[in-house]
Amino acid sequence: MNIFPKNSQALAVALSQIYVAEVPGAQSNPQILKYAIDYGITWYTHDEIGWCSLFLNWVAKQIGSTGTGSLLARSWLNFGDKVITEPSVGDIAVFWRDSPDGTQGHVGLYLNEVNRDGKIYLRVIGGNQSDQVKISEFPKWKLLDFRRWV
Repeated sequence: MNIFPKNSQALAVALSQIYVAEVPGAQSNPQILKYAIDYGITWYTHDEIGWCSLFLNWVAKQIGSTGTGSLLARSWLNFGDKVITEPSVGDIAVFWRDSPDGTQGHVGLYLNEVNRDGKIYLRVIGGNQSDQVKISEFPKWKLLDFRRWV
């Protein structure tokens, strides 16, 4: 039995994959394809297919969680518990892309907030951030929700 909270476990797993990146062109990174194989998504055949949610589902499996089973980033809006107060490091951050009411999104693990010239950004680690697992900043105003691991 792991004594660490799931946020910490998820963060450790995500950090272990830092800089795993897509392979340009027709090739695919075997590690990204392995995320799908390990999670049981058999139709995923190329790292050009969006994989931020795939990565988080793989992380979930590594820590004994179910994940969402979906490659849609917004599927994480229905996962775990809604964070009512301040987010904790390792909580799930779900962002919108294109439109707040649309279907496109991004998901990663929250690290902290930074203020750049009066604008707040959230630092998250996630997959498919500039085609790799890395730490990136996203505008806080694009945040849909924080979710806590269960």
